[in-house]
Amino acid sequence: MIEVDKASRKPRHWTQDDGLLLNEISCLCLDGQTLWIGFGQEDADAGGVGKLDLATSRFTMFTAPIARMPEVAAPHMPAVVDYQRQADVPPRLTLRKIDVSPDQVWTISAEGIRTYCPSSGAWKLLSLPGGMHPTAFLPAPEQVTVAFEAWAHPMEPVARVKIPPEPAGTPAPDNASAGAGHPTDFQAAYPLHSCGIANCSFTPRQWSMLTENGSTLPAAPTSVLAHGQDLWLAGPGYVAVFDRRREAPRRICPIEGRSVDSLHVFGGYVWAKFNRHLYRAPLAATQ
Repeated sequence: MIEVDKASRKPRHWTQDDGLLLNEISCLCLDGQTLWIGFGQEDADAGGVGKLDLATSRFTMFTAPIARMPEVAAPHMPAVVDYQRQADVPPRLTLRKIDVSPDQVWTISAEGIRTYCPSSGAWKLLSLPGGMHPTAFLPAPEQVTVAFEAWAHPMEPVARVKIPPEPAGTPAPDNASAGAGHPTDFQAAYPLHSCGIANCSFTPRQWSMLTENGSTLPAAPTSVLAHGQDLWLAGPGYVAVFDRRREAPRRICPIEGRSVDSLHVFGGYVWAKFNRHLYRAPLAATQ
């Protein structure tokens, strides 16, 4: 990590020797005189979170007690899976994003969404409905918006909806075998793979879907940005504006990029950085 003094224009290079958890930094978030730091790199098993006090140049790194750390490093191994289920420990995998809301620090990694309360020093794991894997979040004082992708096993659906039985005498499909036909009890409310956006209100704790099943989004968003009644979403190969009143995307723009590094709205434009270039589009063209 490099700090540049704007007055003298002299850089300062920070490494593990100076107190960083790792030399690989995945994301940053500035909150007053505190710089929150996410560590790790894509497809790596190691990561974490720390902070730098800009006034004192002092680092603080967050790690779990030695007794609670797994003895193996592969994410699919039982010891690591057990660690990931612990709600009161900091993340230990690559951080995708770190953000700050009043008295809460939000992090997201392959372990899920974890929050940290600076005043109490407590870590918490945000419980998601079964099968939902978060890919991005947008925290607010009373709720958090979560982008996700979901998988459901046919025998263990994420959510179930009641399917009314067909009227007596309904003919079976031509290709139906004996004893087969449409389900008359339950079926999965999610397809085997889907993506979408959901809100989680804090008081009371309640989840609500913003996208219908079988969302029309091309892929799970990896960036979420609020602007008025709209949500700007970016994911693999696209940037989209989502109308929260209609609960549907209003515009979806394909891009030639696997991911979007950053997304901002400023000066009447939406700005997106991907493929090492900065692009913009007028907001008026998205109405």
